[in-house]
Amino acid sequence: MVNKNYDMDLHPWQHPPETYSLAITGKAFNHLVKSPSDQATLHRVLFKAQIYARMSPEDKAALVEQL
Repeated sequence: MVNKNYDMDLHPWQHPPETYSLAITGKAFNHLVKSPSDQATLHRVLFKAQIYARMSPEDKAALVEQL
């Protein structure tokens, strides 16, 4: 259900924290980790992500290090 009080065109992390959670794939995680300009985004995503899918064991180890 979409809450009509929020403009969904904004980035998800601009919504109040209780209104969303994220899922991230290994491919997206690797992109954020390897891009120095995306480090702030990585930290915001890790704060809100609840599902990490299709990740290799190496990706999972890197995720634990990031947390």
